[in-house]
Amino acid sequence: MQLRPYQQELIDKIREKFVDGKTHILVSAPTGAGKTIISKSIVESTVSKGKRVLFTAHRRKLIEQTYNVFGKNSSVVMGNDKRFNEDSLIQIATLQSLRTRKLTTPDLIIFDEVHYAPKMINTIKKRFPKAYTIGLSATPIDSQGYLLEGWDEIIQDIDINYLIKNGYLVDTENYAPMRLNLEDVKMQCGDYSNTELDKKLNKDYECSNIIENWIKYGGGKKTVVFCINIKHSENVCKSFLKAGIKCGVIHSKKTDEELEETYKQFYNDEIKVLCNVDVLTTGWDCPDLECILFARPTKSLRLYLQMVGRGLRQSINKEKCLILDCANVIFDNGIPTEHRVFKRKPFISERVDKLVGISRDNPKTRLTEEREVYLLKIQKYLDLYANKKYRNESELQTDVNKYLKKTGYFWWRQNSGKVLHQKRWISFTNKAGLPDITFMYKKSSVYVGIELKMPYGRLTPKQNVTFREMIDQGVLLFFASNVMDIFLIIEFLEKNIIESDAGYFINKNIYNLFERQDSFYLKFMLKKRSV
Repeated sequence: MQLRPYQQELIDKIREKFVDGKTHILVSAPTGAGKTIISKSIVESTVSKGKRVLFTAHRRKLIEQTYNVFGKNSSVVMGNDKRFNEDSLIQIATLQSLRTRKLTTPDLIIFDEVHYAPKMINTIKKRFPKAYTIGLSATPIDSQGYLLEGWDEIIQDIDINYLIKNGYLVDTENYAPMRLNLEDVKMQCGDYSNTELDKKLNKDYECSNIIENWIKYGGGKKTVVFCINIKHSENVCKSFLKAGIKCGVIHSKKTDEELEETYKQFYNDEIKVLCNVDVLTTGWDCPDLECILFARPTKSLRLYLQMVGRGLRQSINKEKCLILDCANVIFDNGIPTEHRVFKRKPFISERVDKLVGISRDNPKTRLTEEREVYLLKIQKYLDLYANKKYRNESELQTDVNKYLKKTGYFWWRQNSGKVLHQKRWISFTNKAGLPDITFMYKKSSVYVGIELKMPYGRLTPKQNVTFREMIDQGVLLFFASNVMDIFLIIEFLEKNIIESDAGYFINKNIYNLFERQDSFYLKFMLKKRSV
């Protein structure tokens, strides 16, 4: 079979990465891009040089599909399958079988649907540390939407829009006729709790609404429905049947014979609608499928794109695939054909990484263990307090106190400390005219003043005197209206106060305050100390 131009370009790029010294390549290619054909070409080239290849997948159906494409010279590693031949250069294995089966060390491993079981895949990679590996998926991301970890390089040059524009996939036509109120549905592992969804949506009137919208927008189209659970899929199917629409249902409690019969009826158009639960999300192809109906809400981008991918293959007289969203799925995840570039997981979080200038793609920004522990801890409290709007200063003071205490990283005092008064440092117990917080950076002798002010706050007459005196004498004075300001102040100190074996060194630019603090100084008509 002749490769499509983009398939050959992808294969060439993988080879280039291997030549450059990368040994673990993650490849993102949409459903319908021909990942099995790409794999076959790579396998044939590798085997022609006398090298051994291991191809893995997580489902029996995928193994069968791959065997039919790779040919009978391949060996199947799957339970007691009689097609196993330990001498074959091509081993096609289920991930589960690799747990116990001993194999000759492969030179190349290709992981299909690499997103399915990343922990198991990492175990296999460790088992064969000298093997080159390729991970294939339309969605090579974790449950949070970040690129899978443990890979040297990511290739994501092909997207759905490219394949649609060049005539390899059909476009989508999107309708979201129902809007569900899911605000009270609890989250579990980053997605809606199925138990909660079952309680809220597995009701006759909800099922009826789904059928009414299908009749209105997708009536007559060959349709797959994605449901919440087995009970829900059965109820939706009954609602279709009640409306006089031929419908079938497949799920894990069906026997192999029942499943095969239902598939056959669907392929032969004896039934028009097929309800399912987590069966048709990966490794299932039905090119003449015309409609995807979401009856199951999900915030999982990975699951969403996998489900949409079932309907994008080309077929005779098929111009588009109807995406009928009755479960807020498009609202939560965006238009199916939206251009997406998957990103590596942040060190800490997207917000903190951006603020402190660190990135997994830039090895120069590696964190010390102490700093990583600190930032991970801080992120939890930023999530709690960063976007909070305060009604009064005392409420802000309480959260800042909690924030500083919980960091365990800095020394600070409130209502007592040191102050420069008439050119003399003295201890004080009356804080009138002084900053709300006296803050000592780590264990150094660098004292910092932090004054908490609401957006409408002003300096007191005494602060107008003492603050200017402090600034003139080189005391670092900052202002904060929220917890994020405190975080930015600490980061500024971190950047300009350098710790070494010889002690602490202060960068002279420490008086060149960052933009946020400049705005406070301007507001309070304070003159910054010149460097």
